[in-house]
Amino acid sequence: MEKLPPKFPEYSIMYKTLSKQIEKLKQQRKNAHEGEIEEIESRIERYESEIIKIKKIFPSHYFEESD
Repeated sequence: MEKLPPKFPEYSIMYKTLSKQIEKLKQQRKNAHEGEIEEIESRIERYESEIIKIKKIFPSHYFEESD
């Protein structure tokens, strides 16, 4: 098994929190008005970029196994 990164628990919790937030935002996007959709999309993109950064820190396939 590959070595886990320092601050492993914090990053793992952050990953799960961001994933849940993205799901909530996707649900909100369905019922949002035009002006709100752009902001929601922007937040989703930021959260997804953070998730990518976190995934790069962990061993490959770490989060796919735990999802």
